[in-house]
Amino acid sequence: MRPLLFGQQAGEFASFLLALGYFRLTLNPQMSDVKSTASQRIAVIQSQLVDHASSKHYVDGAAFTNWSNEAGKCHPARHVFPETTSEVAQIVRQAHASGTAIRVAGAGASPNDMAFTSSTMIHTTRMRRIVRVDPVHKVITCQPGVTIREASYALERHRLALPVYPSVDWTTLGGVVATASHGTGISVGSISAYVTQLVFVSGTGQIITINEMTPLSATVSKLLAATITASSPPPHPFRMLDAAACHMGLLGVCVEMSIACEPLSLVHTISQPVTLSDVQKSWAHKALLSDYYRFWWVPHTDMCYEMIGKKHATAPDDDTLSRVSVVSIGGPQTNIAPSESTAAAATSGSRQSVVAAAVSRPTGTAAMMNSRHVPLVTRVQDSANVLAQVVRREPHRVTQSQEEWEAQRAGLAATVARNLRGPWLRHSVMECLLYKATYVPRLLPAINSLYQKLFLSQPEEFYGTPREALTFDVLFKQHAMEMAVDADAMPAVMDALKTMIERESLYVHFTVEVRFSKSDKVWMSPAFDWVATRRARRTRTAPLLVAPSPTSQGTTTAASLGARLSASAFAQHSVKLAPSAESPQHRSSTAWIGLVMFKPYGVSDPMWEKYYRAFESLVTGKFGGRHHWSKYNTWTEAETAQAYPMLPAFDAMRREMDPKGLFVNDWARRWLPK
Repeated sequence: MRPLLFGQQAGEFASFLLALGYFRLTLNPQMSDVKSTASQRIAVIQSQLVDHASSKHYVDGAAFTNWSNEAGKCHPARHVFPETTSEVAQIVRQAHASGTAIRVAGAGASPNDMAFTSSTMIHTTRMRRIVRVDPVHKVITCQPGVTIREASYALERHRLALPVYPSVDWTTLGGVVATASHGTGISVGSISAYVTQLVFVSGTGQIITINEMTPLSATVSKLLAATITASSPPPHPFRMLDAAACHMGLLGVCVEMSIACEPLSLVHTISQPVTLSDVQKSWAHKALLSDYYRFWWVPHTDMCYEMIGKKHATAPDDDTLSRVSVVSIGGPQTNIAPSESTAAAATSGSRQSVVAAAVSRPTGTAAMMNSRHVPLVTRVQDSANVLAQVVRREPHRVTQSQEEWEAQRAGLAATVARNLRGPWLRHSVMECLLYKATYVPRLLPAINSLYQKLFLSQPEEFYGTPREALTFDVLFKQHAMEMAVDADAMPAVMDALKTMIERESLYVHFTVEVRFSKSDKVWMSPAFDWVATRRARRTRTAPLLVAPSPTSQGTTTAASLGARLSASAFAQHSVKLAPSAESPQHRSSTAWIGLVMFKPYGVSDPMWEKYYRAFESLVTGKFGGRHHWSKYNTWTEAETAQAYPMLPAFDAMRREMDPKGLFVNDWARRWLPK
């Protein structure tokens, strides 16, 4: 890897940054207001929150907005902060008696008006108790306000991890489950697909538990029977849990959830620059050979940056993990905990002491290195061979051992390079440049190119837990839009997107992120069973995803994967699917294409909405795309019903659980059946 800067180039670059800093301070009309704006924002947040020591659980009329402030703000007449299921049930019963509408808000990460209401808003900020972690069955049970980061810390104590990691870890599990949020990996579904049980307070105040054994109601079953014909049988049995797993807050208030987990792995990722045409040709090969694959395209350039990840090691069974334990945040301990410190903290009910106990031991890579359960991984040859096949460099230069990587990362050159490309450059300078582009949009191609050269032009390696390896800094406030399409259509979508930007003379921001997942059975998930919902297309080109052999055990070697590839039509990266799409050797997959338009200093780029509407029209009309529920979406009932064949049955279930429509707001009215 060549050094970032040296000699005369370093001096020129320093002079450029000094000039740019002066430019930013003197010519930015809003910089003098940044501190006051931050102070105002802090005041707004403080006005929305209530002191935990206070007996008052809500404030009236305070404004609520989401993190990016994309959809403006709402003014709920009442803010409530319950801590227990019984408190939620009481709030809902009162609302049912008076006919008052309710919406639920978590971390406020959804950049649309999904949570907005002018009536009662239930905040989950106090419902952050991890009820139990069951290491035997690999299940975590928690309240909806627990964040992905908090759940990960608790799971790492038991050598477990969540099966799905979205891009940010400060979102709540309640929010990501409600919207079927996803990570990346051709064998990884949306997080809603891993839910094993949900507990709701329905629109009448009744506490309802839905798990894998809960049957559908007679009304919903009859509706499904009337819509299913012999020529289009369902590919799998319908379950109430599949209907409720992506609920969008419309079935009631979810007060508890259980999610199936997986053994904690050490993830090794290699990221490298690659052209868009190369990605379009080789993505399926790389997605199949790796555990995690995604790429970012930089608009106005032909360059992408791809990440390829493999799991290395998992923690073996241990007798100390044979008992169900509890990490209790804000509540009493009910089962035996594995450590005395955690037990004492949980019994005391102190959130601070519990968090301290949960993070007192090393976590992440350090925990895996120091733990006697997980040996230090220096080089897993099978994984190295696979990564050698899917990256462009020579095999002997592809991978470093974890020890080599950590030694290099701690070195002076790597430290200086990280500091040079740190938050001051990635955030402050780039935000300043994007702000200038709101007045001079023609600067954006040059800004995008600069960003690509500074941050996406060098290969990089990383070792860490799934949370550390798969989440990243999303920079600053932004308008976000993401649509899911059949994975085999992704190359055509990217070509159409690039053509659209050029044809419409759009100037857009870096980057377009593309992730992959497998389809799932969750009714309202954007990744819902693509093959079954496209039976009219009896033959199509799609990546061949070979199911593992029933006799194969343990780690799959690169040689065996290569043999399977050579013996199939996947060598050409596509295969014609036969009419019998239910064949177990074919698994449909989904590509998620996410657009970003930043809001530097809170200012929206004038082209953002034109860009999003054009992409929405393109993907909806030509490629049968589906929106990510928590992001930009202008669909009405007609588009939603066409994209989601299970919408009528879901709406029937919604009406049963919420007969007065307490949880329906303006956002939902735009697309729900009338």
